[in-house]
Amino acid sequence: MRKKIEKFGRTLFSVGIIVALGGSGIVFLTLLISVVLGNQDLAVFARHDLMPWFIRSAAIGLVGGLISIYASGKHHLTID
Repeated sequence: MRKKIEKFGRTLFSVGIIVALGGSGIVFLTLLISVVLGNQDLAVFARHDLMPWFIRSAAIGLVGGLISIYASGKHHLTID
C-alpha cells in the first residue's frame, strides 16, 4: 500500500509540475503577444484567468511531491 501511495504522489507531482511549467510558457507568450499588439485586455486575461489555474496546478504538484517523500520514508525531516 505504501508503494502505491508513493507512486501516486510521484505521478501527481510530475503531472502538476509539467502543467505548471507549460502554463507558465503559455502565460509568458500571452503577455508577450499583448505587449507586441498593445492589447491590454489580453494581458488582463492572462493575469486574472490563466495564471491562477497554473499556480493551483503547481500547488497540487507540490502536495503530490510531499506525499511521495513522506510515504517513501526517505526524508530528513523526521523526529526520532
